[in-house]
Amino acid sequence: MKELRQGWLFFIKAYYDTTDEEFLSDITKKLRIYAAIMQFYHMQMEDTPAVLIGLRNLMIRNYFRQFIGKV
Repeated sequence: MKELRQGWLFFIKAYYDTTDEEFLSDITKKLRIYAAIMQFYHMQMEDTPAVLIGLRNLMIRNYFRQFIGKV
């Protein structure tokens, strides 16, 4: 798990081209929320109404655009 966290920080530093610890902490918190949403996204639910699928997809896209940026 330690290696995974180190690899994650390496990726974030390179992707955003920064070593600012405050920024890295902030973006990590936001990405954790995004990861939780993605877990919901990948859940296979039978008989899910199309409107709920559309709402779920809209939430994910809006979250990504608002908090993560760099679409």
